[in-house]
Amino acid sequence: MTKGFSLRRRAPAMLLTCALLAGSAYAAEAPARHAFGVDDLARIRTVGSPALAPGGDWVAYTVRATDVAADKAASHVWMTSWDGSRHVQLTSRDKESESLPRFSPDGTRIAFVSSRSGSGEKPEESRLWLLDRAGGEARPVLGVKGSVDDYVWSPDGKQLALILMDPDPDASDAKDDDKKPKPIVVDRFQIKTDGEGYLGNRRHRLWLYDFASGTARRLTSGDFDEALPAWAPDGSAIVFVSDRSTDPDRGYDSNLYRVSPTGGAEPQRLTS
Repeated sequence: MTKGFSLRRRAPAMLLTCALLAGSAYAAEAPARHAFGVDDLARIRTVGSPALAPGGDWVAYTVRATDVAADKAASHVWMTSWDGSRHVQLTSRDKESESLPRFSPDGTRIAFVSSRSGSGEKPEESRLWLLDRAGGEARPVLGVKGSVDDYVWSPDGKQLALILMDPDPDASDAKDDDKKPKPIVVDRFQIKTDGEGYLGNRRHRLWLYDFASGTARRLTSGDFDEALPAWAPDGSAIVFVSDRSTDPDRGYDSNLYRVSPTGGAEPQRLTS
């Protein structure tokens, strides 16, 4: 993830956590008190990524829990009515996780990010999936190359603004047992970040996905990272955050930029 934006969802996540705990339907009978131990850590549930439905009657969010037997944590998508009377778990595939659930503008679909299998792409890449609220299994959004870091629906629901990490040029289809580690080459000032490891020349870039054609095209150029896309209310522009200084690794000069979804023009800088 682009540095400087790791806190962007903590505040709403904490607010949603407090609301769910206050109105939980599972607090009818308090368990016997005991000293907090290591086993209790595995029972902690972490709520995050809240997203309000267009009608304001439902909230989609993730619940992260620990599978002690598998020695692994996983997060799944849930949906709760605004009055707290109904709780629906939308995803539950074993040994797989989902994140960033968001409603389509018409409220009929929920998109989420997951590296689950079945997308036709490499399982280690995070892909975008669509889930129909009427029911059925989620289906992957095909035609997107690169790991999905962030996304936002267009106001009319016909397109998506995506932040995609460049595909790994050294990725191999060989089995894990057959893979040989390659030398780590670093030629930049910032060599690694939490969650990503060593940094190469792969970047987080702004793309536009069109549902009608099933294709994605890149909206920006240059060797920069982009983040936090947002649509103009009328769909005429996309605003994003980027550090486009001479050497972004040595500073934090991030600013807002505006670009047309039709492409063909350099982004317009909005802040200084």
